[in-house]
Amino acid sequence: MAKIPPLYLRVRQALVVSALIFSASLGYWSIQTFQLSQADIATEKTTLNWDDKSSGDIAGDAYADKGVEILSPDGGGSGATLFAASGASAACPSYKVPSEPNILIAKPSSYAPLVIKFTQGRVSDSMNFSIGNAGNAEVSIEAFDIDGKSIATKTVNAPGGGQCVNSPVTLAATTADSGIAEIRLKKNAPGTTDGFGIDDFAFSALHDPNDLGTMVVEPTTGNIPLKVTATYTPPQGGSASPKIKWNFGDGTTLDDANAAETHTYTSVGTFTVTLIVNGKTVDTKTVTTTQPKEEPKPIEKPKVISVSLTTSKSIYKPAELVEFTLKNTGEAKVQLPNGAPFKILQGSTAIFEPISTQALIDLSIGQSKTWTWDQKKSDGLTAASGNYIVTVSYLAENKTQSKSASFTISQTQIQTVVTPPTGTFAVTPTTGTVPFEVAFTCTGDTITNLTVDFGDGIVQSNVTCPTTLKHTYTTAGNYTITVRQGEKILGTQAVTAKEPVVVQTKTDGKGAPVKLASSGANLIIVLLIASILSGIVSYFIIRRPFHGNE
Repeated sequence: MAKIPPLYLRVRQALVVSALIFSASLGYWSIQTFQLSQADIATEKTTLNWDDKSSGDIAGDAYADKGVEILSPDGGGSGATLFAASGASAACPSYKVPSEPNILIAKPSSYAPLVIKFTQGRVSDSMNFSIGNAGNAEVSIEAFDIDGKSIATKTVNAPGGGQCVNSPVTLAATTADSGIAEIRLKKNAPGTTDGFGIDDFAFSALHDPNDLGTMVVEPTTGNIPLKVTATYTPPQGGSASPKIKWNFGDGTTLDDANAAETHTYTSVGTFTVTLIVNGKTVDTKTVTTTQPKEEPKPIEKPKVISVSLTTSKSIYKPAELVEFTLKNTGEAKVQLPNGAPFKILQGSTAIFEPISTQALIDLSIGQSKTWTWDQKKSDGLTAASGNYIVTVSYLAENKTQSKSASFTISQTQIQTVVTPPTGTFAVTPTTGTVPFEVAFTCTGDTITNLTVDFGDGIVQSNVTCPTTLKHTYTTAGNYTITVRQGEKILGTQAVTAKEPVVVQTKTDGKGAPVKLASSGANLIIVLLIASILSGIVSYFIIRRPFHGNE
């Protein structure tokens, strides 16, 4: 077994590991906090009263978290430092600090400007501050845009006579698409060493002057008429009232427009949508319109023409009424040319043809018409025994057609053969998971007094075919469906009911992941997690529970 280090070494190792854990945790929290502060710079008005810094040199990036960089007039030379002071200015005793306890004081030893500039290429639309001037030289203030162009100037007069003056200064960008990137303050007399103070330095939301915003056009393709929506999203910190112009590329232009506009294209082509804000082109999008395709006309399926002609019997006794029926079994109506459009033929000779008024009679889908013949021929004599044909004429699609059926007149009594009814049975589906529903279907001739046994204890009696029965199996297993008529089994079908498949979803029981934001409460969470992790690691380092006792 390896030798365990002495206790003091293990304690030291545990402290080192704990320090690394806390450093990593605080580093993570600091990064998140910095990102949050950078976001705040672009959305809030910021005022610097220099209260958060102690006296001394604060030139450079002391206020980088606010997006401000301060450059000392002489680069830190004698009498040229930039520092915070409390109470009244030593150079101007009567000047009281507007915002206790600190004021920013510059005492240049040469003719060099104090520069306050914004970082990361950002600008402010406006700023205001207070200037305290002592001595015999005036203080000049000049504002520059991001390209170094002078866009505003101010002057604070010299009070003279050992006095001082406290003056408010306001600077604003000259145009909507420019902004103040930096200001320079200096005494207007070379070699002047009298100091001046700055306090209550405030500026509006910082933004990138090259960011003109974004545009979205939806949809960009489609059939005419195509309605599109064009939307402009201004940049953060941009002009509060921008002048917006939309050009939809088809001759339609909207001046002094809204940030969101709709437009309908009525012609086919490719069009360029252009967004112009405050005279500058923000972006362009392409919209393509097409001609809608003509839907092919559905081909009408010809309707089926079908009729049936049946006699009530195949053999009739002499003097018995012969009954026959014409039924429309097709998909379109047919017409009868008159009320009795039939004739009786023996061989190819017509022996009877009734006289009827010519009038079209509709025979709708599924409708039937029945006639009778008393076995009298047209000459009034009774038809002899023999084979005959009945023919019925009808009109379909403006064409005359006919349907025939044969029958017999006979003195001989024919024994009628009764054909037992037949049926077809089906079960669907035959396999499934519980609860499992099946459908028992019986088609064909009329069959009465059926019994359907579903095999799970459920039996339905007095069933008449044709019909459909539904049944649900709630327990898994193999079953046999049996159909009986009395004691006679007419058919069987095996079915299988299965257990359902259970899909298990693994969860960690914690819900959605937690995102730690940069706030005071989240810092406590970060430190708590670090403490727990540090304690666990320290325990294993110091105690070495898996290595036995010392």
